[in-house]
Amino acid sequence: MINKTQTYPVIIVGAGAAGIGMGVALKDFGINHFVILEEDVIGSSFKNWPQ
Repeated sequence: MINKTQTYPVIIVGAGAAGIGMGVALKDFGINHFVILEEDVIGSSFKNWPQ
């Protein structure tokens, strides 16, 4: 059995406004090895935002 476990120095939980914003900020600071985890789809919090 092959173990394909990947490790990351930064894991962002959630790809809503804060998660995506954090990803952009990390890129701006030169941090390129991170992952953003999302349960549904990217931006789903915006899609469910109250009118």
